[in-house]
Amino acid sequence: MKCVPMLAAALWLALTAPALAAPAPSPYAQQGIELCNAGKFDQAIQVFNEGLKANPDDAVLYDLRGRAYFAKGQNAQALADHTRALSLNPRLAEAYKNRALVYYTQEDFHRAAEDLKQAQALGYKVDSDFLGLVNRKAAAKR
Repeated sequence: MKCVPMLAAALWLALTAPALAAPAPSPYAQQGIELCNAGKFDQAIQVFNEGLKANPDDAVLYDLRGRAYFAKGQNAQALADHTRALSLNPRLAEAYKNRALVYYTQEDFHRAAEDLKQAQALGYKVDSDFLGLVNRKAAAKR
């Protein structure tokens, strides 16, 4: 199943609220999130890039930029950003969940399940029905 940009954009909107529940986001993160919520993913990526120039070790900005790339259907860039976020902060549960969504759209259900379990272990509330679906799909691919 290929990721359709409209589906990815809908996922962005549905999954943005938990990111805002975390500690106050940086001005770059806040502005980028607002642009993404308005469907302006290219502009959001530019804002995230500016933020990363100012703070190249900001795992949250990498994760958010990965979500914007995912919304555009650019899964390779999304995976790279989520993985970079996790290398900077291996306890960033949202990055595991976000990377899992990319893996899921690529039908890499084993990796999606692993990342969802890791997100859950770090305290992110993973929908049990979705986790069950991913686990069933992973088992079926064995």
